[in-house]
Amino acid sequence: ERRAIYGKVLGIGDDGETSNRELHDLWTRFLSAVASFARQNAVANASGSSPGAASQEEIRKAGRDLAANLSRHGYGIAYIAARELQTQIRDMIGLLSDREILSTHGASDLWQVIEQIASKEFGGARNVARYRSLSTSGAIVIAWLATKSDELSRGSLRPVLSVDDIRGHVTRGAEVTAAPSDYDLVKAVEEWLLVTGVSDDTLESRAQPRWRTRPRAHL
Repeated sequence: ERRAIYGKVLGIGDDGETSNRELHDLWTRFLSAVASFARQNAVANASGSSPGAASQEEIRKAGRDLAANLSRHGYGIAYIAARELQTQIRDMIGLLSDREILSTHGASDLWQVIEQIASKEFGGARNVARYRSLSTSGAIVIAWLATKSDELSRGSLRPVLSVDDIRGHVTRGAEVTAAPSDYDLVKAVEEWLLVTGVSDDTLESRAQPRWRTRPRAHL
């Protein structure tokens, strides 16, 4: 059941009829658009200018498409399962952070506990740091989309990303996974792309929006 939900929402697992097959492409396209804007902003900042408005529109289009996809595949049973899974994760974090458990494993935090258990019980330590980075940066991206519905709307004239926030390194700190700033989004995108090893050529090709036509009905 959990695998079916992962496939429905994230496109992970069996490629069934309800699998979210578009997510990977939409996700990469949005991250590429943000990364491209960040690079243009860095160059413009060095020269005392501003990045082009076209880049903002590319982010708006890519972000709107990604948000719509996540919303379409995250309703109903998927939402209920996500709430239950969130509760289970919080319980596990509390358990693995218990002082006695940390002391037993000689660990300073729950991540070291996980690494040790994985090494002893599953024949080798998994790359905990990599998956932790992906989890955190992915949560920041989704939270940012959730707080930017007005800016992402088709008729909006408001900038999607604040150049001042990015250049000023404005961050939400402890609230970063709940209400991230535009700077937090840029840093999360950079972290995701670094960990996954996406090439510059891929970034440039994916940063451009694709205007998809309505799919044909199948008889």
